[in-house]
Amino acid sequence: MARYLLCATPAGGHVTPILAVASALGDRGHEVTVLTGSRFRSFVESCGIAFRELTGAADIDDRDPDSFLPDRHHYKGLRLAQYQLRRMFIDPIPAQYRDVAAAVDDVGAEAVVVDAMFLGALPILESPVRGAVVALGVSPLSLPSSDVPPYNSGLVPMRGSAGRLRNKVLNGVIERAFDGLDRHADHVLRAITDRGLPGGLFGAARMYDRYLQLGPAEFEYSRHDLPPNVRFVGPLGMDGSVKSYELPRWWPELEGRRVVHVTQGTAANFDLGTLIRPTIDALGDTDLAVVVATGGAPIHDLGPLPTNVFAAEFIPHAEMFRHTDAFVTNGGYGAVTTALAHGVPIVVAPGGEDKREVAAHIRHFGVGVDLRRARPTPRRIAAAGPTGLGEPSVSNGCRVDGRRVPQVPAARPDRIRTRSGYRRGPLPKIQLTLPRSHPHVLGYRIGVDSGFDQFSV
Repeated sequence: MARYLLCATPAGGHVTPILAVASALGDRGHEVTVLTGSRFRSFVESCGIAFRELTGAADIDDRDPDSFLPDRHHYKGLRLAQYQLRRMFIDPIPAQYRDVAAAVDDVGAEAVVVDAMFLGALPILESPVRGAVVALGVSPLSLPSSDVPPYNSGLVPMRGSAGRLRNKVLNGVIERAFDGLDRHADHVLRAITDRGLPGGLFGAARMYDRYLQLGPAEFEYSRHDLPPNVRFVGPLGMDGSVKSYELPRWWPELEGRRVVHVTQGTAANFDLGTLIRPTIDALGDTDLAVVVATGGAPIHDLGPLPTNVFAAEFIPHAEMFRHTDAFVTNGGYGAVTTALAHGVPIVVAPGGEDKREVAAHIRHFGVGVDLRRARPTPRRIAAAGPTGLGEPSVSNGCRVDGRRVPQVPAARPDRIRTRSGYRRGPLPKIQLTLPRSHPHVLGYRIGVDSGFDQFSV
């Protein structure tokens, strides 16, 4: 058995997949410690996992943006995105690194697993003797390439030389626009280690021993220059950390009905009038069963509910999507990939962070409808046709067309073996097998052995 340290940026979309992996490792007898923000202590410890608290500038609270994004109202567009990236992911690097280094020593961690934007673990890669440092991609792959448009631009790939020319020009514009931010990140890292951040923020995936993208290859843009350390391992199902859950009393009423599920996730739920309430108003008093998950917000915040609307603060996705005909979402990557793995088509109203990129992927792969705004009207939601998305012709297209909608975690092979050429001391043995969350989703096994990485997908 091995000892693992798992590190997460203190935000729900980053902590949830880290905790799912931590729970799976703990269930197999490994010693697991999770390092993240103080507000997640009870959440982590309720899963029976050892908890360590981030300190100083690293201990942000995503529920209180005023505490770490006090000047966000002074920025718009690209400048707002740069400000958010700097404050949330770059400025905490020194404190993150101090906490990671102390945790590795204290718990004797043989491997470090981080969410991809937890950059404070990067200096560990320069340690002369260390274990594996593995990143989990919890949002669409951001690696720049001549094959893809700029990340989060909302654009989709174009074929041929015209597309490559467009991508080259636009990526060059974005590279110049983010030059100051990349230089700032490089400076922060060079104050700790000599390596810095040579590929910029969007190229950081190349630096890890392994970068495990928590989505299938079939839902990612093709890149001819994809780094060899990148592996597509499929969605975790989002519920790996849930030990037990009692389904709502109204659950039997869904039997035999066509179901539309709507949620705004666990972070962007401070205003349920953004997407959930418009969906209720659009589909209320129809023959559909509309199931709302508030993501922890009080149900009474929804206001009066029609008789065909059922609400709960939380419903495990692995259970919900078995009964869902269409999914209305603000575009959280984990929820979207889990829905697609269950063959559920999407209606997306993209919110902030990476959700514009998720919406672009949905358009490009033809797996749903992009409303192209975060706060759609009920009329726009109704016109998008959640009822039509539930038709067998559409759902079956999502379910069986492996090129367009992933039904397996990786592209094809049953087993992939690659040598990574480590030269920095022995690596711990890792054995992680995630259970099947649905008949259409295969489990996968990750193995890291001394001297080389072995991945079975």
